[in-house]
Amino acid sequence: MIVLNSHKFSAGGRRIDFQYTVSGKALPFLRPEESFFIQYDEDVSSCPPSLLVVPFLANFAPIAWFGGFDIEVPEVDEAFNGSLVNLRDEFQKMYPSHRLTGQVISRQVARNHWESERVLQLFSGGLDAYDTLIRHRGKPLELVTIQGADVDLTDAKQWSERQRHITSDPLPAQFIHHTIRANLRTFYTVEVELRLAFQWWGRVQHGLGLVGLLAPLSYLRRSNTGIIASTFNYSTAWGSTKKTDEKISWAGFQCIHDGALAGRQEKTREVVAFTLAQKTPVTLSVCYSEKERDGNCGKCEKCYRTITNLIVAGGDPRNFGFPLTDQIFSDIFNKMAEVPGDARGLATWQEIADAAEVALTQKSYPALFDRTTTQQFLQRLASGEVTRFLAKNQPSRFRPSPETLLYYRSYWPRGYILVREIVNFLKRITSAKF
Repeated sequence: MIVLNSHKFSAGGRRIDFQYTVSGKALPFLRPEESFFIQYDEDVSSCPPSLLVVPFLANFAPIAWFGGFDIEVPEVDEAFNGSLVNLRDEFQKMYPSHRLTGQVISRQVARNHWESERVLQLFSGGLDAYDTLIRHRGKPLELVTIQGADVDLTDAKQWSERQRHITSDPLPAQFIHHTIRANLRTFYTVEVELRLAFQWWGRVQHGLGLVGLLAPLSYLRRSNTGIIASTFNYSTAWGSTKKTDEKISWAGFQCIHDGALAGRQEKTREVVAFTLAQKTPVTLSVCYSEKERDGNCGKCEKCYRTITNLIVAGGDPRNFGFPLTDQIFSDIFNKMAEVPGDARGLATWQEIADAAEVALTQKSYPALFDRTTTQQFLQRLASGEVTRFLAKNQPSRFRPSPETLLYYRSYWPRGYILVREIVNFLKRITSAKF
């Protein structure tokens, strides 16, 4: 069981630390020595306790559901309390092999309400976030960027770059901007991923966890609407979907899961069209593959995927924050020849292949370096070369599961290194892909 005992303000009311005790079945999953904290950029101490508890429950309740234990809190907002029941039912449908039984016990339920047209948009600076911002830019938006989610709390350089980017890029610079810091991904132990759900942050936590942080801010700003951009446009077990996010509410505040019907290529097309029509540059931040670095690395799968999205949509990736070399086309195919295939990757790259065929037919692509080389690149994409790579790149019999690697890395680091060396040796002598 988890019992929330109290919360403490510091930093002029901007920071909240939650003190709680853990017992029984909850013990393996939490680090009570590391208090869960959130830091806003303004004083939130006037916020009612029933709303201050929302961020805590938004991040702890899923662990309780999957772990089969309860959470006790002194007070909670009535609407949010009901949301949690509905959300647990929705996650149960997504994860039928799990039995979600944990629940929230509150000694008091409070009713809060206000009316306002102000909208809080979670804004990371990535492609999904920009697509949502472009389509909703006529609304009274305020942008909210969170450290501790994609950008680690210890990565001061990348966080500073993210802030500079958002406040200097012409489109987001037009709006009020808020920042929140929270230890979203370090208050729980590795047992959450090993025993409850692997890739916990993406597959379970992040939608509810991020939106929940908005509760105190929504009270201060009197906002009734929050927007979180969608990631996928197809059904999958994921922590942020239209069915889950739009069940989140408190005090008249409602969450909108935006862009759920649009694929990544369609979103890219909208962003490129906006920059051309409005003559407003957009600098995308999609890459978190390296710490202590400015901007996108330009060499990971996500960077290559977004670069390719942009090219087939008629955009020059260099105008969107991506470094390019004259080897970029061969580098993309070399990288994708090694990427293990999965359903998500196949769906995403099939969208790109289809769009490449349209771009060739309409001749609507940029001449990067020279038009013939770009055309040849698009022809290889349209032929399905990347999707064939992904379909072929099934896990080798010598490839340990990600869960196994996580276990060794966490509990037996020397064993992890040994496993990696053995796998690399087998790869060399058998030419098996790893």
